[in-house]
Amino acid sequence: EDIDSAVNDAIELIKKLRSFGSESKNVVESFNVKKGLEQFARLVQPVVGKDIKIVVSEVNPGISINVDKAEFDNSLLNLVINAKDASDVGSSVFIDVEIVSNPNVGLLKDQQYARVRVSDQGSGMDEILIEKAFEPFFTTKDRSRGSGLGLSSVFGFAHANSGHCTIESTVGTGTAVSIYLPLDTKVIPLKVPGASTEGKTGSGLVLVVDDEARVRKITCRDL
Repeated sequence: EDIDSAVNDAIELIKKLRSFGSESKNVVESFNVKKGLEQFARLVQPVVGKDIKIVVSEVNPGISINVDKAEFDNSLLNLVINAKDASDVGSSVFIDVEIVSNPNVGLLKDQQYARVRVSDQGSGMDEILIEKAFEPFFTTKDRSRGSGLGLSSVFGFAHANSGHCTIESTVGTGTAVSIYLPLDTKVIPLKVPGASTEGKTGSGLVLVVDDEARVRKITCRDL
C-alpha cells in the first residue's frame, strides 16, 4: 500500500509539472475526494513548510467529483497559500468536505454537491474586501508576494465545472473559502490492499534514515 501510494504521488507530481509546462491537456475524470485530499496534503505540506500545518478532516470515502484533478489541486493550493499568508507561524489550515443537498448558493441547481472548504484562523477580511476578493488582480498582499489571480482562478474553476465559490470571513478571526462542485453519483470502488509478503527477519540492529516517512516504513518492514 505504501509503495503504491508513493508511486501514485510521483505520477501526480509529474502530471503537475507537465501541466505547468503546457505539455498536457486538461483531463476531466472522476476521482475519490478522500484519497485525492490525502495525496494533496502529502505533496503540499513540504511546500508550505513546517510553520503551517495542513489538517484534513475525516472525509466520507464515498464522495467523488468529476473534474480535472490538476486544476482541482491547483485551486486548493491557491487557497492554502492564501490561508498561510494570512496566518501566524504555528497555525493550521483546515480542509473539510461535506455533501450539501440543494444549496441556496449562487445559481446552483437543486442537486447534491461536494462542498470543499479551506479555512484558517488568520487576520480575516471585512465586507469591503470580501466583495472585491474574487476580482482579477485584486490582492491585499505586496505585489512581490501575489498577483491577485489566485482567488479569481478558483472562482473560475468552480464555475467552469458547474459549481460555485463563496467566502466567509471575520476580521481577527479567520477566513473560510468554500468550493461547491457537483457530486459524481457513480461510485468508485476503493482499492483493497493485498496481503503484504513478510520478509526474513534477523537479529541485528539496522539504522534506517530517510526524510520520507513511507520510505522508512517500507524499508523497516522489508528488513
